Amino acid sequence: MPGPDPQLAAKLIPWLPAAAAVLAGFCCWHRSLRAVAAVLTIAGIAAAFLLSLGLADAATGDASVTATLFDWIRVGDFHAGFAVLVDPLTLVMLSVVTGIGALVAIYAAGYMSG
Repeated sequence: MPGPDPQLAAKLIPWLPAAAAVLAGFCCWHRSLRAVAAVLTIAGIAAAFLLSLGLADAATGDASVTATLFDWIRVGDFHAGFAVLVDPLTLVMLSVVTGIGALVAIYAAGYMSG
């Protein structure tokens, strides 16, 4: 079974937890949706963790994945893009940070539920 598209996964990993945080903030305005905020946060971080694990095949050994998000500066012949580079060291840090972040979010949701 092939993993996710490495370019798309590298682009989505930072944005999934950020989007979940924004949606959780909107959910906290209504008392009835506060339980949904915890689920959204955990789901966003866990999805980023799963995508970082899915990148393990693409960024092993000396291989790396570079995903350009947008053009930052373009002046004449000069071109500077805003890009994400995922190499094996980055992959380890992505997995550790998102994995422990998901565990912290699960613990915090349980701790603050009462």
